[in-house]
Amino acid sequence: MNDGKKRRTSPEIRQTPGGKWQARYRDPSGHLRGKTFVRKGDAQAFLVATKTDLHRGAWIDPSRSMTRFGDLAGEWLGNRLNLRRTSLARDESYLRNHVLPAFEDLPLGRLERGEIQAWVKELSAAGLAPRTVRMCYQILKSILDGAVASRLIAESPCKRIVLPRVPNRENLYLTAEEVERLAAVVDPHFQALVYSAVYLGCRWGESVGGVGGAQA
Repeated sequence: MNDGKKRRTSPEIRQTPGGKWQARYRDPSGHLRGKTFVRKGDAQAFLVATKTDLHRGAWIDPSRSMTRFGDLAGEWLGNRLNLRRTSLARDESYLRNHVLPAFEDLPLGRLERGEIQAWVKELSAAGLAPRTVRMCYQILKSILDGAVASRLIAESPCKRIVLPRVPNRENLYLTAEEVERLAAVVDPHFQALVYSAVYLGCRWGESVGGVGGAQA
């Protein structure tokens, strides 16, 4: 009786007829599970990690990680809320044209950091703007973060991914002579708008409001 109880609660390692090492353990439902490794040390390390996850309540059924990325991506897109129609269309376009072609048929548990880094590099090499590459990556990361929250995978592979830099745009300023030339060619009613925008630094709403009030 005691021996039977021990078999149900203690992980085991056994060598298969083919010479590999199988790590066996009981999941929270009491079902016997196993995973095979070439090296005994890897099997032992797996058991230690699995036992820790079981103790912490962080164990995830490996079968859930076989969910197709494309299936989860469809759910993610359908659950998007509080977005402008243009923003939703943009995300759908990036997902369809750049994210799904690379990952649609892969099980969530098979996605690896190196594969994601290579994908980012390929997008950049294909000529996509750095900001576009970053947005595509954020979509991928958001989907995988959702997979972690839904306990489909233990952690996201989106770790320490190097992304292309978005170049800073240099601000352009008019010289005093250029301001005078600009004011000379606009309608006289709007010359004050030009000067206030240039020299007072008024925001657009403030400038337009002032002009509107002056005309009234």
